[in-house]
Amino acid sequence: MPITRFLSGLLIASVVWAAAQPRGKSDAQAERIVNKKYAFSVIRPDRWYVFLGGDVPGFYNFPAEKMLPQGQLPPGGAALQMHVSAAGRPFEAGELSRWAESVAAARHGANAKQQSIDGPESQQGLKLTFDQLPLGVPGDTLLTVLLAWQARGTIFGAELTYIKGDPHAEQYERVLIELMRSFRPQ
Repeated sequence: MPITRFLSGLLIASVVWAAAQPRGKSDAQAERIVNKKYAFSVIRPDRWYVFLGGDVPGFYNFPAEKMLPQGQLPPGGAALQMHVSAAGRPFEAGELSRWAESVAAARHGANAKQQSIDGPESQQGLKLTFDQLPLGVPGDTLLTVLLAWQARGTIFGAELTYIKGDPHAEQYERVLIELMRSFRPQ
């Protein structure tokens, strides 16, 4: 009888321990971040921190207290930022590309490369990658990946920034694509 109680207790402890482990969330359980100003929502990336203090949400794979001075990313840090550019009129051919290039120019981007992608809900989209050279010494070169698409007469974008050469780059880019795919107009 004592061995049965011991095994029962061990089984219960194992179940409680397994239930306490972190897990990814399914779409049904995921936290959807709604932006009322621009009438869209996205799913917060699992295990990323959200910043809602601006016009659009930002996401970080590290807590705010680890941000380096002047907003520099810590080693292994990555940031996702949403963008919105409301034109209030139908877009002309090539406007999505020009908008993405203006974002790169504002960040003093170098080595820019563009390619067409499928945006959310099978819309035509654009992927633009560029380097952001350090503004001072010492400094890290950042790699920025911008995904842009159009919805309801508005250009939307999701921008990923991380330190160039980061061994987790592919993982970060998968999170960026998942964020874009979670986009829903409201």
